[in-house]
Amino acid sequence: MNSVLIYPQLEFAKVQIPTPPYSILFIADYLLKRNVDVKIFDLRFDSLSQVFDAISNNEPEFIGISVMTGPQIYYALKICESIKKEFNKIKIIWGGIHSTILPTQTLQNEFIDFVIRGEGEKAYHELVSGKSISQIKGLSLKKGKKIFHNPNANILTSSEINKLSIPWTIINPKRYIRNG
Repeated sequence: MNSVLIYPQLEFAKVQIPTPPYSILFIADYLLKRNVDVKIFDLRFDSLSQVFDAISNNEPEFIGISVMTGPQIYYALKICESIKKEFNKIKIIWGGIHSTILPTQTLQNEFIDFVIRGEGEKAYHELVSGKSISQIKGLSLKKGKKIFHNPNANILTSSEINKLSIPWTIINPKRYIRNG
């Protein structure tokens, strides 16, 4: 079982010192601790061709994309469209603040299969592990033209949060350090 997590570029990424993509790093850590192989791509640095190579070599069933409201949506939708054209059987999951606030609107896009609302660690793991879709709290999905929202998930407990760490070995931390 494996997965690819993507953090899309931001319109202004080249003019600011980028911070690590914590949202997908914590999900990656949660997955790695449960024996799910994870590849992370921060498209502020990585290329879409690198993503395609990873998909070809690892054949993930799911790709997760963390998206904020704003210009990042445009880039994320372009990524989804490209992935679906090349690998049409892959299921694309959106998470992040935009899809949490607007899950129905998000799922109206033909290239997005699932939305995880709220914290994504548990729901993403349950999805990639094959848990029944109807039993995954915090998951929104479409069946045909209808959109369904499972009940909200509970937030992580403080002990669960304290067990999360940043898996620095799966990214290049030097990308996020600049001397002034």
